[in-house]
Amino acid sequence: MRSLFGDGRRLADVAAALNRSKYAIQQVARWDPIKKGWWTPERPMDIAKFRKGESPQHSTADELDLATGPHVSHRKAWDKAEDERAHELLKSGMSTRKIAAELGRSVDSVRSRVFKRKEESSEVRPFSSEEDERIRALSSKRCSAEELQEFMPHRSLDAIKARARDLGVAKYLKAKPWTDEEVLKLCRLRAKSLSFREIALQLPGRTGSACKFKHQYMPEHLRPKIEETTIKPLDTAME
Repeated sequence: MRSLFGDGRRLADVAAALNRSKYAIQQVARWDPIKKGWWTPERPMDIAKFRKGESPQHSTADELDLATGPHVSHRKAWDKAEDERAHELLKSGMSTRKIAAELGRSVDSVRSRVFKRKEESSEVRPFSSEEDERIRALSSKRCSAEELQEFMPHRSLDAIKARARDLGVAKYLKAKPWTDEEVLKLCRLRAKSLSFREIALQLPGRTGSACKFKHQYMPEHLRPKIEETTIKPLDTAME
């Protein structure tokens, strides 16, 4: 079996040659990333013993690459320099996929870090009852989030909009008109294949849904001409 795999044969070919199912081959032909070799027959039994608690040595967990609890992680922690670099690349218009390649991180790790940083930068102090009443009163008068912010300048636009959604009055808020600069930036970033959520991170006060809606229903004669690039076709769902 190992000889066949060593010759570059596919799983289906190996299974057919040995008259075994592909599942059976997969259970035996396991490559051990820790010891850099094939699993020995004793290997599955070692893991079974560890999971039953028969092995008292904690080092066994590292040897078998098994997590001892829900918070065990072998991922490298983000340092300050790496965090700042990711933020700079994002502000330059680079996609999270390219940032991940630049930093040697997974795409999911970069996205999680970017959104976490955005959340950490926002205020966490709960809204007071007076602020809630003001949001209700002004939204009923069809005020925009920007106009609400004039009465509570210590709150970000995203925080005000989120609170309006929690209070069930977001639908009454007047939408903020898009500026020419915002439209141009939206089209340029989309032309670089950034997702709408990534674009929203670079357009304060705009959500991913708002960016997608604006891009999708923008009249062709109002769409900025982006030179030497092609705008990515829209997907059926927001990325």
